[in-house]
Amino acid sequence: RQRGSGKLVIEWSRPEQSPAGPTAEAAPPRLSAEEKRALHAADVIFVPSVTARTYLTAASGKLHADRIAVVPFGIDVDLFDWEPEQPSERFRVCHLGPLTADRDLPTLVAALRSTAARAPVTIRLVGDADSARRRHAEELLDAAGLAGQTEIVGAVDLESLPAVIAWADVGLVTAAATERFGRAGDYPLSLLQFLACRRATVAARLPAVEEIVRDGDDALLYSPGDAGAHGSALEFL
Repeated sequence: RQRGSGKLVIEWSRPEQSPAGPTAEAAPPRLSAEEKRALHAADVIFVPSVTARTYLTAASGKLHADRIAVVPFGIDVDLFDWEPEQPSERFRVCHLGPLTADRDLPTLVAALRSTAARAPVTIRLVGDADSARRRHAEELLDAAGLAGQTEIVGAVDLESLPAVIAWADVGLVTAAATERFGRAGDYPLSLLQFLACRRATVAARLPAVEEIVRDGDDALLYSPGDAGAHGSALEFL
């Protein structure tokens, strides 16, 4: 409950999801019984996007949209300010965040393999504390012939992220076509971190992402799962 007001405030977004089959997006929006009880008891519900509010209104049944406030993810712009570029003869790309199934690593690896065939590229995957997921990423990159060009780094503290981003020429914001990143309106926070640090960004074309950026102006967008379009965006930069 919000301190001093007695009001129950809930922040809602979909949890991590594995990519599903083509019929998953067509199914009616659904919430667990526990989610419904909590949401109907809330005075105010914060969601990260207009897309999420639309989804939650449809999925909850009797929940009125005026109880759902759209509060986009925020970052500390004083911390995530730009730093000078670090000159390099190689093209440097960086992915921030967990290497979970819904971040669509296979599409990322396929796009990077295409880019590496045309120009020298150095790759950093930063921020996943899970050793099993890092090993899986190493296996995919090794199979694609990219192991020698890649550094996989575990968890990094928030204060160090601007320096990590400053190393890169391009930030990569990947996502699979899951309900979470589709009609449920979630999006990776790394999008805002790259933009705040004034780095060129290639991002998955998600409904919530299109609420924030303009394709071709603020970032280059590709359809989730389309390695060709992802690779073309990288080659353009």
